[in-house]
Amino acid sequence: MKINVERMRYKNDSLSFTLCMLALIADVVQFTLIYSNSVLSSLTGVAGFNYYTIGIDIIVNILFMLFAFYVGEELKTYHIKWAIAPIIMGVLQIYRIFDFPKSMMKFGFITEKLYRVCVICLVFSAVCLFIASVNTFIKSTMLNRYLKTVDTSPK
Repeated sequence: MKINVERMRYKNDSLSFTLCMLALIADVVQFTLIYSNSVLSSLTGVAGFNYYTIGIDIIVNILFMLFAFYVGEELKTYHIKWAIAPIIMGVLQIYRIFDFPKSMMKFGFITEKLYRVCVICLVFSAVCLFIASVNTFIKSTMLNRYLKTVDTSPK
C-alpha cells in the first residue's frame, strides 16, 4: 500500500481516530452490559463488593472514555509522542478482563455468557488501540522523515 506522504501534511489520520472511537464504543457496550444488570443493587456487602468497588470501576470507565477520545484527537494529527498512550490503554483493557467482570462472574452476579461478551468487547477495544498506535507511529515517522527533506524556508 503506497501512502502519499505529501497529502499527510494536510490530511488528518482518520484511521487512528476511527480505531480509537471503536475502542471507546466497545468500552461503552461492555460498561452498559455490566451496569444494566438488575442484580447490581445486591452487590454491597457480598465478598468484597461494595459501593467503593463499583464506584472505582465506574470512574475508571469514564476516564477511559474521555482519554480514548482525547488520544484519538491527538493521533489524528500524527503526534508521535501520543503513540504510546493507546498501548498503555490497551494493556489496561486487557487487565480489566481479569478484574471487575471476572469477580462478578465468579460470585454469580453475571452469567458466563455475559462475561464472554464483556471479554470480547475489552479485547476488541485493546486490539483497536494497539492498531491505532502502530498506525500512528508508522505514519508519523514517515511524515517526520519527509518533512526533514522538504525545504520550507521562504524564498
